[in-house]
Amino acid sequence: MFEELTRNLEELRKAMEAVNGTIGMVEIKNINDPEEVKRGIAEMERAIDERLSPFLRNPSVKEIAKAMKESYRQQLLEAVEEKKKEAMQPPNQSSS
Repeated sequence: MFEELTRNLEELRKAMEAVNGTIGMVEIKNINDPEEVKRGIAEMERAIDERLSPFLRNPSVKEIAKAMKESYRQQLLEAVEEKKKEAMQPPNQSSS
């Protein structure tokens, strides 16, 4: 039991090292296209899975992967909404 716990913790440590830093970049050219947004989310999820694939048999890593995907999904959706709001704002007009 102790050996299994030690192995799981070591896998967890390695998994965290694997996702430390930039995981990937997602570019959504048309923020008004829901399918493109979905593709961007799927692309990010694949990047997380690729980084963590050697460790996904570990239940703790699976939970972390799930939480990361949800977090990145939410961040991406918030960024899209922010860009939509910015696009609706009239351009700043400077008076000369």
